[in-house]
Amino acid sequence: MDILVEMMAEGGITRLIGITNDYIGADGNATLDVYGPIRSTRPYMISIAQAFNTLMIGAGGSPQAYEMIKNLGLQYMDGVNDRYAGQGFYRDVERNSTDGYEHSLMITGKGIAKLADVNSYSLNGNNKNAFNFIDEGKSMYLSGGAATHVILKYSLYQQVQLVYSASSGTYYRYQHGDVPHLDAENGEQLNFRNVLILFADTRNIEGDTEGRLNVTVTGSGDGYYVSDGRYVPIRWSRANDTAELVISGMGGERLTINRGK
Repeated sequence: MDILVEMMAEGGITRLIGITNDYIGADGNATLDVYGPIRSTRPYMISIAQAFNTLMIGAGGSPQAYEMIKNLGLQYMDGVNDRYAGQGFYRDVERNSTDGYEHSLMITGKGIAKLADVNSYSLNGNNKNAFNFIDEGKSMYLSGGAATHVILKYSLYQQVQLVYSASSGTYYRYQHGDVPHLDAENGEQLNFRNVLILFADTRNIEGDTEGRLNVTVTGSGDGYYVSDGRYVPIRWSRANDTAELVISGMGGERLTINRGK
């Protein structure tokens, strides 16, 4: 997975949006290219996906999300309401027994390719790159200060820790306080060279009986860029729900970041 986006959802939980160009794998072997559990989408998740011009994959969505998909004319590979869903999505039996039905919907790289074909969806879009990577062999020195232990307090239910390892040069992810976040397919703990923390206005949707949220991911906001054990303040901006994501330094220059996921 090239990019992992974490966003708030209703009930104090967060949801993860994975973005990748290599959905089947460089060797064409999709044995370990399993994605999931697939959950339902929200408008602000759709908006973020469009910042990278991706084909979206999900399992249903809120009424507001379906309205947005229709209004923007987007392709959406839907594990709930796509009549061809059974040709690509499947239920993981073990996840169904341990985590529950709603946490068991999965898809493989080959399943993505199959459903894209039957739905005539494009998998070769002009992907937008929000990041300006430094030249190969070089690294950025971030002048804001040390950042070897990052704590993200999303809610009382979800607190994420990102702990820096000097030996790997990456941040290892812990969730629900201090639980290592392991990839169920290979047993490896999720870790990242680059961490971007973007602050966005988050409010309950007035009158929504499910307690759904509205997260403003257009306009502009502040944040931090964290890498190699250090951090620097940043700014983010987007013109609208289909515009690219622009990350800049506090002086207005486009931010350069280290190579790596």
